[in-house]
Amino acid sequence: MDFKIIVDSCCDLTKDLRERFNISTAPLSIDVGDKHFIDDENLDREGLLDSMRNSSDAPKTASPGPGPFLDLYQKYENSFVVTLSKELSASYQNAVLAKELVKEEAADKFVKVFNSFSASAGETMIAYKLGELIEAGLNRDEIVEKTEKYVEDMQTLFVLDSLDNLIKAGRMGKLKGKIASFFNIKPVLGATPEGTITLVDKARGSKRAIRKLVEKIGERG
Repeated sequence: MDFKIIVDSCCDLTKDLRERFNISTAPLSIDVGDKHFIDDENLDREGLLDSMRNSSDAPKTASPGPGPFLDLYQKYENSFVVTLSKELSASYQNAVLAKELVKEEAADKFVKVFNSFSASAGETMIAYKLGELIEAGLNRDEIVEKTEKYVEDMQTLFVLDSLDNLIKAGRMGKLKGKIASFFNIKPVLGATPEGTITLVDKARGSKRAIRKLVEKIGERG
């Protein structure tokens, strides 16, 4: 039985992982000021980063609609899908809607959508786990069971290097943000069990923040 792994483009895949597990992507879109970017293989990354640095507004992202997911589901008989946390994006809901649409066309198609309760690297770890289970030759039900347990046990922590976009988006006051930036304060953030992002700790400077991150990982086992 052939299996297909599908992710949204928030999943931080390397070229090697994408090729090893033959992963397909439904792209998000990003608006910065009056510029529009599609987060696919043709994304102008330098142009995007330059626009973000020079814009006074925070970038606005839009999840893939049901269409890109549906296009992919139609190509494969068995699809495992990993999306951004449904608390952070409509990507999960759109992937599920596309599943309902493709089942109306072909009831025998199998689609399992996993809510990552995370983003970026968290999605990557789930996609990697799926790839390993498929390579190990497990059947469909075993893959679903083991992946659901993996998602349940997974914890995501990260250090935010720049506060600029939090300030631009109004999620941090300008004065507070300027003070934190002046003193080089780096927040350590993490995903909650519900799939939202919360402040775990903070430190002055990237090296200390990384040490805090390692400490938190150790505490959580």
